[in-house]
Amino acid sequence: MNIKKVCVLGGGGFVGIHIVNKLGMAGYSVRVLTRTREHAKTVAVLPDVEVVEANIFDPAELNRHFAGMDAVINLVGMLNEEKVGRVDKPWRVAAIFMRFTLSCRARLCMLAPQAA
Repeated sequence: MNIKKVCVLGGGGFVGIHIVNKLGMAGYSVRVLTRTREHAKTVAVLPDVEVVEANIFDPAELNRHFAGMDAVINLVGMLNEEKVGRVDKPWRVAAIFMRFTLSCRARLCMLAPQAA
């Protein structure tokens, strides 16, 4: 398979910014899914990079954004943390992260046969 279009979840984060930059500079067409465009403003100016606000907990929305992509990279680290640096409820952050990770993996596994 010749990979030309890549969807990156978490492309506005610390690691994501660097990966999206490398992909964009290498000529890939990149779609970055983010909670808010502001998080991905650094990569939004790159050529062939599309930044899209998305609810990654919505399977139908993931289906729409994954459509036509040759590859998906998941770099999401932590979601819906109510306060930056929150330490009073670490179980909540861990539960949200696990919910997303399992949901995303299941969605990717379901989409893979359709894309083949």
